[in-house]
Amino acid sequence: MNNTEDNNLNGKSTGARMNIKKRILGKTGEKVFPIGLGTGPLGNPNLLQRQIDSLVSDAIDLGVNLFDTAPSYGQSEERLGISLHSQRREILLSTKVGYGVEGISDWTYDSIIFGVEKACKRLRTDYLGVVHLHSCPLSTLKNFEVVEALLKTKEQGKIRFTAYSGDNQELQWAVSSGFFDVVQCSANICDRYNQERILPVAKLQGLGVLAKRALANSVWMLKEQPAQNDLAIYYQRFHNLNIDRIEAHELAVRYITHHSLIDCALIGTTQLSHLQKNIELFQKGPLAIDQIRKIEQLTLDALGSGIV
Repeated sequence: MNNTEDNNLNGKSTGARMNIKKRILGKTGEKVFPIGLGTGPLGNPNLLQRQIDSLVSDAIDLGVNLFDTAPSYGQSEERLGISLHSQRREILLSTKVGYGVEGISDWTYDSIIFGVEKACKRLRTDYLGVVHLHSCPLSTLKNFEVVEALLKTKEQGKIRFTAYSGDNQELQWAVSSGFFDVVQCSANICDRYNQERILPVAKLQGLGVLAKRALANSVWMLKEQPAQNDLAIYYQRFHNLNIDRIEAHELAVRYITHHSLIDCALIGTTQLSHLQKNIELFQKGPLAIDQIRKIEQLTLDALGSGIV
């Protein structure tokens, strides 16, 4: 099981009514709620700022204290910055850099330095919590330029923790490099490559681990196999599990949120009711051993590679 600490943040009893304990995010020493809010959906231009403000405020009241965003998530950073401005000290902000800085080439030293500055402005803060190199190529990592820049921003106090977000060989390099405090990777009932091959080493290294795509893009909701390759693979793997669609969501939530190698599962939503439901499912506890064995045995043959 994950190491846990009392769910009390800066003296404020957030989420205490649910009696949920926080976990230690690896060597960072930070205490995080088992479920973090993935804010990609908050970039939806049809959402009103007041809706986002309400969701974020209610999420914090429930105990959620890790919010994950990225410059590629529409206006997610800007909107999150508005919502969190008055509560910045209570949460751990996670974002990503390496691309999308106007006038600067992607995956260069300057793209990291100025990317961090731009992110701070969008998020209305003078420092960032966890900053990831976002799925950059292995050759870029090995070139070390972007890693050096990220370490520089930590040295300057502009970020607290260095991180890498991605899968496969790039994730493996990041874990073994010794340059990162946290990693974020795909991990769910349909995608166990990282859990089997890489995350055990990450935990031995003391890295904090965040799970993205924690609910496998909810492929059980799809009526037919999608054309997009990664979703098609998830769709096939889910049907190989022979799990009832009605039970799938609960199994997915309880499997990943209670996985011993995962500190925090990132789940995106714009609906408070969805977040509340996921927390309630977490509270039901881990799956039975026979359920876990069924999931792991039926997906064992699909571990050829992770899905980016």
